[in-house]
Amino acid sequence: MPLIRLSYHSGQSAGWRKAVGEGVHRAMIETLEGVPEDDLFQVHAEHAPGTLIFDRHYLGADRSDGIVFIEVTLRGGRTPEMKRAFYRRVVEHLGVDAGVRPDDVFIVLRENERIDWSFAHGLSQLAPGLAPTI
Repeated sequence: MPLIRLSYHSGQSAGWRKAVGEGVHRAMIETLEGVPEDDLFQVHAEHAPGTLIFDRHYLGADRSDGIVFIEVTLRGGRTPEMKRAFYRRVVEHLGVDAGVRPDDVFIVLRENERIDWSFAHGLSQLAPGLAPTI
């Protein structure tokens, strides 16, 4: 049930955008327990030059304008080991599939609870008994 928001500079090709999205999705399936293959919800946001503001050298990185911000909203419960494995796999997939440098991959995970999700119809499908069903 993760929701992925990908932010990067405008001008990327459709193939590159697809490779980035698929790379993040595959990394989730491979490392974050309980993510089914058909659980695909992503928002791709392209930004004009000067609208992605970041420190190019914070914590020893060498970031470029090729930076990709990856925000993942998901239910809580993954272990620190799973999260670290996810970070590594994202960097691997994006490097191989889209040519994104490891220094240009910025990831943040935001955890929440089952009740915090509504996939359609104004219902909380993941929290049975808390909302009427169709």
